[in-house]
Amino acid sequence: ASAAIFDVANLDWTLKNQNGSIQIPASGPPSQAHLDLLKAGIITEPLLGINGLESNGLTDFTQRWIVNDNWTYTADLGPFTRSLDAGQTTLLVLYGIDT
Repeated sequence: ASAAIFDVANLDWTLKNQNGSIQIPASGPPSQAHLDLLKAGIITEPLLGINGLESNGLTDFTQRWIVNDNWTYTADLGPFTRSLDAGQTTLLVLYGIDT
């Protein structure tokens, strides 16, 4: 059996929070919201200082709001669906998706 491969990393991905007050370009397929928020300049490095792991037990003090929100990654699947052959079975395989 043969199959065509379409890399969803080539799609334009967006990350937004539940109320839509933050909507930014994502670096690729769904990953960790912290990484895309850092890249967009919305947060500072999540593992440094009071944002990250501290020997005194304080953890992610200034960025707790991120985990208390719901985040959604979206992409226009048009380029993918236009490349499909109606006569073939299509499988969508995503690796590393964390739900």
